[in-house]
Amino acid sequence: MYKIDLSRQKEILLEILCFFNEFCEKNGIKYSLADGTLLGAVRHKGFIPWDDDVDVYLLRDEYEKFKKLYQSIPHPYYKIHSFDIDAYPIPYIKISDCRTLLIEGSGLRINKKIGINIDVFPIDFVSENAEQFIRDNDLKKKLHKMLYYNIVPYRPFWKIKSNFSIFKSRILYDFRDICKQIDDNAKNPKYIGSNKVYESVLGLIVQNPYEYSWFTEYIKLPFENHYFPVISRYKDFLKNAYGDFMKLPPLEKRHTHNSKAYIKG
Repeated sequence: MYKIDLSRQKEILLEILCFFNEFCEKNGIKYSLADGTLLGAVRHKGFIPWDDDVDVYLLRDEYEKFKKLYQSIPHPYYKIHSFDIDAYPIPYIKISDCRTLLIEGSGLRINKKIGINIDVFPIDFVSENAEQFIRDNDLKKKLHKMLYYNIVPYRPFWKIKSNFSIFKSRILYDFRDICKQIDDNAKNPKYIGSNKVYESVLGLIVQNPYEYSWFTEYIKLPFENHYFPVISRYKDFLKNAYGDFMKLPPLEKRHTHNSKAYIKG
């Protein structure tokens, strides 16, 4: 096994994304580049130079279709992970290259080691009422905090409060139950048909939910000399998420996830 640099890591991420794109096109599954990957496509026509991951969005129906179909057609080295697939402690899907190993810099206590991977997020209907949306987000933040304490290592002995929270979460909860509650809350049936949608399984909090109409039409944009689907209203999405999205962040905010990647064998 040998360590690889960020450039090679991005090449492998792109290979996984190309495979994912081919699978979705073949099976009529709609998706969009998302978050920093979408921003990279628009601002850099590829990866943000200091970024080291890939994110995609699927509306919930498309997400469930993908998950069910992908599990029925096992791939020799592109593996799918989630709390309800292989007990990987996250409430959404990752697709990894099992010929590699990724040690993420988050410091989380994740016993199951996977390879370089892309994140596949569902987009769910949310309340059109602003106050209810905030309450639902507050619950999501609490659940993500519980999950964080469940899988983070113990702190130095003097951080008594943090260690007590970690101990309490591990004793009282199983990460799969927390992930399931996050996923169940995201799929709240009373919001189906709403005009608002959101990445409700994510811990990230954006100021406002998205318009459902943004996710009904797709175009393609260049990304690293390939073309991938994006929502046609991508500028509205990026403005909502990042504000002046074409402006580069200050140097001190241009950082990777501090992961270490290896090729097996």
